[in-house]
Amino acid sequence: QEGNLLIDIKSSIVPQVVVQLGGYAELLKTGFRRARRAIAIELRADGTYRASRLLDHKELELAGRMFLAALTCFNFKRKEGIV
Repeated sequence: QEGNLLIDIKSSIVPQVVVQLGGYAELLKTGFRRARRAIAIELRADGTYRASRLLDHKELELAGRMFLAALTCFNFKRKEGIV
């Protein structure tokens, strides 16, 4: 699969990393670039690493929509003084 690979270097990988990767992919679109795949790499203190599952283009698009939905909810709550 051709295209840009988005890599997020982290100190730990949590389940919501998928949504974070989606947010980064959405941000790249504002600069006229597109990530076709994404992965998170956890760098551990002992020098080892662990990789998340590689997201393909369709999964990354879905993750981007999840990020934008979460952002919309947050902005609504902030506007209403809930957060």
